Amino acid sequence: MSTVVAQWLHVFGLRSHVANNIFFFDEQIVIFPSGNHCVKYNVDQKWQKFIPGSDKSQGMLALSISPNRRYLAISETVQEKPTITVYELSSIPCRKRKVLNNFDFPVQKFISMAFSPDSKYLLTQTSPPESNLVYWLWEKQKVMAIVRTDAQNNPIYQVSFNPQDNTQVCVTGNGMFKLLRFAEGTLKQTNFQRGEPQNYLAHAWVSDDKIIVGTDTGKLFLFESGDQRWETSIMVKEPTSGSKSLEVIQESESLIEFPPVSSPIPSYEQVTTATSPSQLTMPQVFAIAAYSKGFACSAGPGRVLLFEKMEDKDFYRESREIQIPIDPQSNDPSQSDKQDVLCMCFSPSEETLIASTSKNQLYSITMSVTEISKGEPAHFEYLMYPLHSAAITGLATCIRKPLVATCSLDRSIRLWNYETNTLELFKEYQEEAYTVSLHPSGHYIVVGFADKLRLMNLLIDDIRAFKEYSVRGCRECSFSNGGHLFAAANGNVIHIFTTTSLENITNLKGHTGKVS
Repeated sequence: MSTVVAQWLHVFGLRSHVANNIFFFDEQIVIFPSGNHCVKYNVDQKWQKFIPGSDKSQGMLALSISPNRRYLAISETVQEKPTITVYELSSIPCRKRKVLNNFDFPVQKFISMAFSPDSKYLLTQTSPPESNLVYWLWEKQKVMAIVRTDAQNNPIYQVSFNPQDNTQVCVTGNGMFKLLRFAEGTLKQTNFQRGEPQNYLAHAWVSDDKIIVGTDTGKLFLFESGDQRWETSIMVKEPTSGSKSLEVIQESESLIEFPPVSSPIPSYEQVTTATSPSQLTMPQVFAIAAYSKGFACSAGPGRVLLFEKMEDKDFYRESREIQIPIDPQSNDPSQSDKQDVLCMCFSPSEETLIASTSKNQLYSITMSVTEISKGEPAHFEYLMYPLHSAAITGLATCIRKPLVATCSLDRSIRLWNYETNTLELFKEYQEEAYTVSLHPSGHYIVVGFADKLRLMNLLIDDIRAFKEYSVRGCRECSFSNGGHLFAAANGNVIHIFTTTSLENITNLKGHTGKVS
């Protein structure tokens, strides 16, 4: 008898705290990290292909695609050891080209990477306390130069190459904006930092000698050859409901599990605790993406601004605003757009802009749409469908329909169709659901909440409860194979119910411990 090998078919989800976590492979295909894989997703034909992470990996930390789009570098921690793997994207399936995992310098993890313009060199930045910037001839696994970027253990967020010059690189972090040049086996700093040090969260090259840099207080700077040429502050739009206090925003954000402090992207908590309450309203520029007319930058929760270069002048003006739309399915629609854009990317033709957010969502917008909406803000659309923004706690399938039901710490219940690879239904609640089970017919589900066990109908556009049981904190429930019974665990007791009369017919009390 031949063995059946399970094949990856489709992944629903995104790992948003990986640095540089979304980019275009070509006009149709985007690449993003999900679970322990990178997903190649065709936006038009809706198929997915997979680039597997290393075996025994503890998760991806940073990605980088080469300018010729032939190579993908993935930084991971594999069994406590930092590893960089370079894949060849042009071969099908993608094959490993080089693995860098023997280092003669101290390193805990690589938090940011960049390929040189000719794709021959790779720049990697290690996390504090070492904070080394390493310049590799990656094909030969050879370290060309290494330099200590920071002695104060400040976080570093991003490294990049000059798009026209292999020898010039840029590093930004908290209190740090450095330009370095590679010559004769060393990396030397070429700029002199003047003025108050800022927390530089992101940067992008807009030409071969100009860099736009964004801070955690909503400031944008243009540096030319290391000297500041222009500066602007992003204006904060007052919340429309008038009474929306910052506490509300913080409360809603706390549902999200943020990356640990060493993560390359500063988490919401890190940045908010580091700033005084008076500055909390300042939008943080977590992401900047350059394109031919100027650049796009994130501008606080739910907003992206497009800046265009002024004719025959060396500065930029704000031209458009793009917003994350409010989600009508959300239990609290006023909060659904309160997510920061952490990474952005333009397609090669600049026809599409894609963005990933702190709530693990992927959005896209067609740039021609932004041209039409004069004055009014344009709105992003989901790249695929709304994804879970926190850990999934329950999962169930049924016989009659190609459905998978999931519940999550993000307080939502979602129904996915595994034939069409779409999200069929989702609903958010005031509190999280602990467990979910689908009836074999696929017409209803039983869900355990903190206060009650609920039997719910799956309608075309809603999930509606029709029977409630006072079984508190049920973390395990299950329909029988025929669907005529369902069981729910409460502590060390199992309650059995019948789905015909919906009565509790018996209770099983044999366990001495909690039923798991």
